[in-house]
Amino acid sequence: MHVAPIGPHVDRSLHSWSLKPFQTSTTFKNLFHHRRAIFHVTDDALLLAASVLGIGNTPTSESLPQDLLSRWSKKVESRRTARWVDDRGWLLDHSCHAFALHTDSWDVSTPRAHADCSVTQQWSIRAFWGWNRAKHSILELAILASRRQWLEPGEWIREFERHRVFVEKTAGTDELEALELLREAMST
Repeated sequence: MHVAPIGPHVDRSLHSWSLKPFQTSTTFKNLFHHRRAIFHVTDDALLLAASVLGIGNTPTSESLPQDLLSRWSKKVESRRTARWVDDRGWLLDHSCHAFALHTDSWDVSTPRAHADCSVTQQWSIRAFWGWNRAKHSILELAILASRRQWLEPGEWIREFERHRVFVEKTAGTDELEALELLREAMST
């Protein structure tokens, strides 16, 4: 099972989706090969941060030390419990909503491919509690972590300290753990 964040472009009716994975990514390889995926909506900041870093996926991330991967994989394992749904894919038990997508067409003429998708099934699993300031800060830090190779020297530390204040003011346990995960991962 591969869990990775991706920002879709979606119409208001939630029927037409566009995904733009990089052709070098596992997400692209899986989506292109299988022509289907399940997109999950979650309010779990720790799962999001772990997914950005590739924690819990196979193959494992090569950019993080094995001890960090092992330790954090155990912490997020319960958040990744899933069941196989027909020929749709893996449905995460703890997500809020999920959409089974089928790729209708591809444009692979650029490094960032473009897949037009349609929804074949959808689920409401639990209430979506939303994203407070702490969760948004974890999201922003996770995005920076995914782009670490392009950051200017010192940019990560400045952004981490700025967002740390927001997290510490409004976070629950999950967001504090996500902050620690991102701090550890970016310190390697």
